[in-house]
Amino acid sequence: MSAQLVFQFGTRAAVFLLFLAVSTTHAQSTGTGKNPVKVFILAGQSNMEGKGKISLLKHQMMQPETKALFAHLHNQGQFIEREDVFIKFLDRNGKLTVGYGSPDRIGPELEFGFVMGDHFDEPVLLIKTAWGGKSLYRDFRSPGAAEPDAAILEKQWANARKRQPDTTMEEIRKSYGFYYRAMLDEVNQTLESMDQFVPGYTPSQGYELAGFVWFQGWNDMVNPDFVAAYTDNMAHFIRDVRRDLNQPGLPFVVGVLGVGG
Repeated sequence: MSAQLVFQFGTRAAVFLLFLAVSTTHAQSTGTGKNPVKVFILAGQSNMEGKGKISLLKHQMMQPETKALFAHLHNQGQFIEREDVFIKFLDRNGKLTVGYGSPDRIGPELEFGFVMGDHFDEPVLLIKTAWGGKSLYRDFRSPGAAEPDAAILEKQWANARKRQPDTTMEEIRKSYGFYYRAMLDEVNQTLESMDQFVPGYTPSQGYELAGFVWFQGWNDMVNPDFVAAYTDNMAHFIRDVRRDLNQPGLPFVVGVLGVGG
């Protein structure tokens, strides 16, 4: 089984970690007859984008030794579309099913969404913001982490000018936190247009930001400075997301994928 599918299906119980965080966050009815939509943010780089092949999933769900593990995802070989779980992944949106990873692939959203849909009576919306090859040190760097030392910026500027001589220091500075800001923009724009992504949604119904799932890390392993700063940068990231979304108690789960043991 591929690493991506192991994360999703081989550790289905791991999603229960988020239950421990959100089990007390059930929203009360707003009096409209509809409970607020449960909204989860899924963010990260390539493994959050999703690299599990649909063709591999189709094969495994028909094999005697693995078919029981995948039975909840299909009906006689046809993939199920959830009627109660919806997803917005950059330029794609719809009912949760396969195909919301990289082209012809799946990501953590599939199993996560099925578990959350089964757990909650309320509709669920997943807002996935993921771009491959991005680091927490630079691309997702949040405001609380501030800029790295001037010497590091100068070195990056010099390296960048070898490839593009007209690169400015301002461009180097703006690259820090670019995808943090893009993530927040994506989340806020989606929340402002909920009726486009959750059928039947009304403003009086409302929504609840119920959890944040982070699945990223490879691009911070390739540089010792990035590795050394990861813990502090992650702590800043969590605090800043909670502040910028005005959700001081927003539950966080950090997914981990083993690399080389």
